[in-house]
Amino acid sequence: MIKYPDMTIESAYQRTSQEASGAVEEEYWSSLTNTKDSILIPDLNLLYQRVPKVAGTTISKILLHLLFNDPEGKAIGNANVHYVIGTLLPLLSDYPKKYVYEKFTSKDTFKFTFVRNPYAKLVSCYKDKIQRLQDIRTTVNEATSIAEAMETKQPHFYEEPKYILYNAKMRAAVGKEPYTPYSPKFEVATFEEFARFICDQKNEEMEHHWEPQTVTTNWGKVDYTHIGKQESFIDDMTHVLAALGASSYLYQMLPEKLNMTKRTQTMQSYYPPALQELVYNRFLGDFQAFGYSPELPSGL
Repeated sequence: MIKYPDMTIESAYQRTSQEASGAVEEEYWSSLTNTKDSILIPDLNLLYQRVPKVAGTTISKILLHLLFNDPEGKAIGNANVHYVIGTLLPLLSDYPKKYVYEKFTSKDTFKFTFVRNPYAKLVSCYKDKIQRLQDIRTTVNEATSIAEAMETKQPHFYEEPKYILYNAKMRAAVGKEPYTPYSPKFEVATFEEFARFICDQKNEEMEHHWEPQTVTTNWGKVDYTHIGKQESFIDDMTHVLAALGASSYLYQMLPEKLNMTKRTQTMQSYYPPALQELVYNRFLGDFQAFGYSPELPSGL
């Protein structure tokens, strides 16, 4: 049976080929485990896969300067880079799936990402998204108006209310009252409560900041040109800049030391042996894919 009886053989063949190509592109798009943080910049023929809590702000600022050849930072000004992503730095949703497929699979596209030791990344997520909620209680105690806190964005009253709900779920999971931050009885979940809660989740249930990095990076679906690590950020980002032919002023934007999570406790204080084993097993894919040791690192 002829699929397209009203067409010439050549036209029918072209139509079938186009449909087959479209099916491949659609299948590839559907196979991606993350389409939220892929920054695709055609001007630079570059794909940067952002991983939350892994130098994303620093790298995004550098890419903006590179894109606009902007040594004085006029394009960025005082803008929060998190709000700029998706506008000046376009995301995958801005492009047709055919174009995404071509760029993701092309050997000519410079594709890079940065990852982090899973133990340290989890602590960083906890301190930034859960432990920081205690600041809300402090702000209320100091009689700072909610409007003022919203204006200064410290803490994120309007920007990150979902973490208040996560905190409530984590406390309720261990039989504790999930008080709101406006209650004098409010407490944040402990790190162990946080870690056990998320280790019990499936990948698709996890909040984006603490999902496995193999999920965030579309591991196995992208042939990366370079995979950097936060632990060796300066050397690895220098390699990226060199590969992109970046101007000398961009190298000066590299911090002498990356702004890591403030170290007020040792890694061992966060991870008793049983919890370390639990986290290692839950994030085993990350440890294996990115070559991290099952032993605890010395720093955060």
